[in-house]
Amino acid sequence: MTISQEHAIIEHLSHADQAGEKNAWVGSLPIAAWISPILICMWMLMYSTFSPPEDYKASQYGTKSILPASVLSLNKLTTRVTAIGILSFAVLSLWKHPRRDRVLRRMFPLILFTMYGFASVAWSADRGISLKQVISFAILIVLGYIIALVWRSDRDSERMFFHLSMGLFLLALLLLIIHFAIPSVGALTKRSSGIFHSTSASSASGLGVMVTLGLRLLWNSRWSRFWPLILATHLAVLLVAGNRLSVLITGLVALAMIACYAHRGFLAGAVLAVSIIVTGYLVVDARLDGFYEVADSVGIYAKQGQSKKELSSLSGREEMWTKMWKSYWDSPLLGHGYFVTSKTGRMYVWYEWGNWTAHNFWLQALTTTGAIGLSLLVTGIGWIGLGLYRGYRQVANSSRSTAMIGFISLWYFGWGFLNSSFIGPLAPESVVFSVLIGVATSIACQAAVQNQAWTLDGARPNRGPVTL
Repeated sequence: MTISQEHAIIEHLSHADQAGEKNAWVGSLPIAAWISPILICMWMLMYSTFSPPEDYKASQYGTKSILPASVLSLNKLTTRVTAIGILSFAVLSLWKHPRRDRVLRRMFPLILFTMYGFASVAWSADRGISLKQVISFAILIVLGYIIALVWRSDRDSERMFFHLSMGLFLLALLLLIIHFAIPSVGALTKRSSGIFHSTSASSASGLGVMVTLGLRLLWNSRWSRFWPLILATHLAVLLVAGNRLSVLITGLVALAMIACYAHRGFLAGAVLAVSIIVTGYLVVDARLDGFYEVADSVGIYAKQGQSKKELSSLSGREEMWTKMWKSYWDSPLLGHGYFVTSKTGRMYVWYEWGNWTAHNFWLQALTTTGAIGLSLLVTGIGWIGLGLYRGYRQVANSSRSTAMIGFISLWYFGWGFLNSSFIGPLAPESVVFSVLIGVATSIACQAAVQNQAWTLDGARPNRGPVTL
């Protein structure tokens, strides 16, 4: 297929979307229908992460399982097998898609990283864990690949982000209800966590805030009109779970998004209202007694009963990182196997033995897949990001998607400093990552096609600033 033919087909698909033509076919389904299998996989994967409590938590803290362990295990198996079936059907049906080769080339380093993860099972100390986790990651990469093929415009992004926002909101609401109604199952708790770890819940709610704000500020989506209820629910999860990093990162990135995209009249009104409130407060409480009481309460929440030594070591992460760094040098090039952070598969940290995650994105990649794996992973994400940066101005109806990808990527960057992020256990944040990769890859590939088509035509359109 020539560049001009490929460009013509992609232009047809884009115009079909803008005109609302649902009868145009790609593969074995109409254009508009291809988003539905993606949404089904997203929902299944987001809700496939419920787990029974570990044995020592059940004996030490009395944590109970909300459902029999066999049922929860069956849920994980069923959702993954179903997702593999749906995605396999999509891959075969879309094999002759005109965008296929470009998407594969753009995602090639990430595909190599996934293949390397499968290869690392051979030298892993716990092959069962490595195989299960790398299969989950492979599902996410294939999901991103399918999104990259069928994505057409901001309209598709809005639909996917709407489902992410709704799914994350319902998950947050469910966890809050379980936390207060059935405290024995350990929802939103740290030491005695059971059905859903507090860290995973915090990342899900942090991303729920970002996605909902993006829908409100960038798309003005009808679903986002319920933003006060949605954000209040996510904030409650963040406070109950007690994850200070998620509160900090989410707050900073959300403020940046509001500052960039909120209506100027709203911002001016907000600044005026805050000024009036602060002035009135100073008149009523000139000695700032109430302010100091609130500050003390915030300080108590921030400390969470920890000593200065514990806080200075980032809640014990200094000990974790020291041991992980030492473990990395046991196999610096190859790593210990996907999702396995030591040569024996068990490490003694925080007075417990286990296959700990590194609680840092970079260390997690280094210890598990070595320098080779980290290089492939960083190259893969960077190659897609570079294509998005170079091309987003040239693809019609992609500016909102690009802005959403940019802000959520900032959130991931901050979150990954103290957590394993999307290369840790499968979690809702992994599904969001997959969507971002798919949309970013599609924009980068469409821009490359247009660039070459314009070069053949001998003309390029004016690349003016993008307005939202």
